[in-house]
Amino acid sequence: MDGLGNDELTDEVAEMYAGRTAPGCLMDTFRRAVLLCPTEDREPLAVDDRGITWLLAFTTPAALARWAVARGDGAAPWEFARIDGARLLDVAAPEAGSPCGVAVDVGSDRPLLLPPVRGIVPDRVAVDEKNGAIAARRRVGL
Repeated sequence: MDGLGNDELTDEVAEMYAGRTAPGCLMDTFRRAVLLCPTEDREPLAVDDRGITWLLAFTTPAALARWAVARGDGAAPWEFARIDGARLLDVAAPEAGSPCGVAVDVGSDRPLLLPPVRGIVPDRVAVDEKNGAIAARRRVGL
């Protein structure tokens, strides 16, 4: 037990990969989850890829550790914050100042990318094809 209680979220992601979950159910579960977000200078760590900022979030300490090892930073201590999924989408993503989504469990066999589109982030900061912004369907390699 990791103390985060994200079994429901990891189960939903597994169901998504198997093609057996509704996106609305996954989003509801994500919004209730408490995730580990590595931080730098007390701010959630983010990466930029082709015009989109991705906040990094992990469902378990083990997933965070695997990511740190994969980047070559496994021996260094990582500061992290516990942040509700809803807060990541509704507060942190809009504060990024550029199109911003959430990348969950990057480096794992089942990552989850929540792009900055309507229905995921607040409409006022969502990008879509109508306004000429980056198409959300494009796969981002983190």
